[in-house]
Amino acid sequence: MSEDKNQREEKDHKQEQEQGHKLEQKSEPSSTPHEPSHEPLQQEAISSSTQDVHSQAISQEEKVETAALHETANLEQKQTPPKPPANATDTEAAKDKSKNDTKATPTPTGSAKERPAKPPRAAKSAEAVPEEPSPLQPLLDQLLEGIKREVAESAVQSAGINQKNGHLITLVVACEHWLRLAEWLKHDPAWQCNYLRNLSGVDQESYLEVVYHLIGLSTRREVAIHVRADCDSPSIPSVTSLWEAANWNEREVYDLFGIHFSDHPNLTRIMMPDQWVGHPLRKDYEPLDSEV
Repeated sequence: MSEDKNQREEKDHKQEQEQGHKLEQKSEPSSTPHEPSHEPLQQEAISSSTQDVHSQAISQEEKVETAALHETANLEQKQTPPKPPANATDTEAAKDKSKNDTKATPTPTGSAKERPAKPPRAAKSAEAVPEEPSPLQPLLDQLLEGIKREVAESAVQSAGINQKNGHLITLVVACEHWLRLAEWLKHDPAWQCNYLRNLSGVDQESYLEVVYHLIGLSTRREVAIHVRADCDSPSIPSVTSLWEAANWNEREVYDLFGIHFSDHPNLTRIMMPDQWVGHPLRKDYEPLDSEV
């Protein structure tokens, strides 16, 4: 009996130990089973960070590409030449056409009559504005009266006032009356033209002429005299005896234009050589050597 009892106790004791051991195994925290559960989380975190870095890189590349496209568009706009403005004549023609179309289109009124178009405006004619009389006109009239009285009525062929040249009194004098008129202009008390400012020749193709600019230093009066001569055999009286400055000037006109000045003390060439053929400032002058 005691042996059976002991065996039962041992058996119960073993069962209790086995149950206690099972309970201990269940109650102990196991690190091994939980460790695999963290690995998926770490992989997800790594994958999400990788995706963020990749998306940031893509967005940065898109920004760079967008900036490059904008810069290229700006360069193309700068390089593209602007469109030429519309031609003014084309614009005016279009306006005139639209006006004519508007005039030709009948207005929606009850009458069947069309409104007649206005006639085109006539171009404004350039009206010649009459020049105001020169303040030296009374002086010119006085001069002409003195010439007719003291020289000859036919001495002056034409007379006028050059307003663009400081209201310069200008006379065209007949060649045969020139020397007598020159003497009168120099000695007349109202004029006293004792200074010859200039003497020049002019080829007018149909005739030659010499222009004299005379000044009265004491009277402060000035006059221009034109004396004409024939192209075939031009000859004008010399005024060297009245104004010594005419000496070389008349020689120059003779040399370059071929105008002969009668009673000149030494009428020879002054610029061209003596053996020179022709007069270089004549419009019909043909040089013997084209390279000269």
